[in-house]
Amino acid sequence: TADHRRPAPTVVEPAPVREPDERAVRLAERRAARAAALREQVEARFVPGTDSSRLWAMALGLVDPLELDTPVAAPDLLEDLARLDRDVDRAHGRRYAAIAAIAGIRAPGAAVSSENDRQIAHEVAISLGMSIDAAAHHISTARSLFGEFAPFGHALLDGEVSDWHCRTLISECLNVTDPGIRTEIGRLALPYAQTMVVADFRVEVQALIQALDRDALRRRQQAHDDRCVYIRR
Repeated sequence: TADHRRPAPTVVEPAPVREPDERAVRLAERRAARAAALREQVEARFVPGTDSSRLWAMALGLVDPLELDTPVAAPDLLEDLARLDRDVDRAHGRRYAAIAAIAGIRAPGAAVSSENDRQIAHEVAISLGMSIDAAAHHISTARSLFGEFAPFGHALLDGEVSDWHCRTLISECLNVTDPGIRTEIGRLALPYAQTMVVADFRVEVQALIQALDRDALRRRQQAHDDRCVYIRR
């Protein structure tokens, strides 16, 4: 008689991870240098009565754009822009949390109900005014962010990481099949997402995958080959 018992879960050994502190310091220094270099030209654009001044008043949510009747200092503009961007990320987090609440979090190994998933995707699609395929993608992202990658979902709600960072993590982990390894990658990757731009963050996630699941690269290449993807040069 065949043995249908589940295989023992993979024991994830902690991978050696480079601390992002030094890189975060260098990144902050570069940002400060760029801000200082741009300060004069930014201040020259944002003077009372100009289109830039009125548009910025709208971005800040003022009822009447003419309320912005004094010059705005460049550092304030940059800080406000960063704050607005964090607000956008928090809004993404709340939307994903709402979708996850509607769709439910699927535990690893749980039975999949295609009919139920289609119904939920249809409801989300109507609510958000998008196609069912797009809604299904949003549901999958939401389940990941508040399931196996929950630290990222909560960091997104707090504005500590961006929606791009979250989607990059999920995309890079598509070919990592072990739930324990996926969770561990998410845990180790969070400090990088909080201090790095997306391009650098992607490199660190790929390094974590290589360290924790060496076979993932082979599976990714196999999936690429199975799709018969060719690059024309």
